[in-house]
Amino acid sequence: MTTTFDPSRLADPGRLSAVAATGLLDRPGSPGLDRLVRLATRLLDAPAALVTLVTADRQVFAAQRGLPPTLVAVGATPLSSSICRYVVEDDAPLILTDTRTERRLAGNAAVDQLGVLAYAGMPIRVAGQTLGSFCAVDGQPRPWSSTALETLEDLAAAVASEITLIRTAGDAEEKAAAIAAILEVSH
Repeated sequence: MTTTFDPSRLADPGRLSAVAATGLLDRPGSPGLDRLVRLATRLLDAPAALVTLVTADRQVFAAQRGLPPTLVAVGATPLSSSICRYVVEDDAPLILTDTRTERRLAGNAAVDQLGVLAYAGMPIRVAGQTLGSFCAVDGQPRPWSSTALETLEDLAAAVASEITLIRTAGDAEEKAAAIAAILEVSH
């Protein structure tokens, strides 16, 4: 499959609606997502792993392990500091053994200030939309083995399944509340 760089993907209304529908933009992630990032750091021997949701103007950390506490407290970064945005724009995995060689990352704060020197990110796809990236990062340049990339791809699919479950549970809660309100009014 040939992919093309398309920054308009970030602003696609259908994609943004799907990101918002996760319910994960302004609240902490889930225990399931937390387990998956923890598992990724162990299996890939990576110091950090992230589930990011990419909106039109920021990337939100839906789950993370290994980020600096100041970044965790903020919970998001502007797109100008995001590497994960390119997974969404390209609608494809982004594998970098040394981020300093990627032209698009010249001047990127994640590379220059946080020292992200190796990056492997897989698209998180839910209901036909790429919502963000599931990635592993390292502060040292490193090759990513084919086994590591297959593992990351499988974990990204598990993240998509977890997000679908979170979204379905949220929909069920809304319906239950609506039914309770109707029953209350009818009495």
